[in-house]
Amino acid sequence: MLQADPVVPRFYRKYVENSPKIFYTLKCIRTVKSWHEKRGEEVSGQIIYMDAGKDNFPFIKEYLVKEIGYEPSEVQLITGGMSGDKKEKIKEQFLEGTVKIIIGTSTIKEGIDLQNKTTVLYNLWLDWRPTDIKQLEGRAWRFGNEFANIRIVTPLLENSVDPFMFQKLEEKTARINDIFDRHGHKNVMDIDEFNPAELKTGLISDPEKRAKEEIRQESKLHDVELRKLEAK
Repeated sequence: MLQADPVVPRFYRKYVENSPKIFYTLKCIRTVKSWHEKRGEEVSGQIIYMDAGKDNFPFIKEYLVKEIGYEPSEVQLITGGMSGDKKEKIKEQFLEGTVKIIIGTSTIKEGIDLQNKTTVLYNLWLDWRPTDIKQLEGRAWRFGNEFANIRIVTPLLENSVDPFMFQKLEEKTARINDIFDRHGHKNVMDIDEFNPAELKTGLISDPEKRAKEEIRQESKLHDVELRKLEAK
């Protein structure tokens, strides 16, 4: 009779631990769970957002159950192919606290309020538009949350595609701000607080590339100031 080799990790472990973003996220989830348990408190809700790889969500759930100690019923998946009734049931269970973790695709961004007991939202998939990011954050950070503050966690990798994603976000953020500025309105989205340019530069570890990026940003800033002076 063959026995499983205890040295060889299960596939769910390989999947999670070979993805720096997912592995980091699940380690964060473990610390939040442990923090509540040490104080004898109800464990708060946490949301993982990934708009890709939904077929692998069960591996993340399996890790949360077998390695971190959640009950299978406490971890639920919300994806686009589900019925509205099933999504609504999971949402209600999350709001009342019987579901502790939701792993969801972009289907959670609209019409699904998840605020009551949420303390952390992990964004593992950078959307192309700043407005999409704000919309996602609004699922958890809104009126009715039992906590005064929540955390929005976006794991990023050095020298990866992340700097290029932030390049696009930077350009789109600037265009949105420019539209508001030209019409004399305050930017009601407050996306000035979200500075993709600074984050992008921080992700570049190569000194030469980083210096070139800082010079590019300074030059861009001077051009903007010059246009403002010329417009007066």
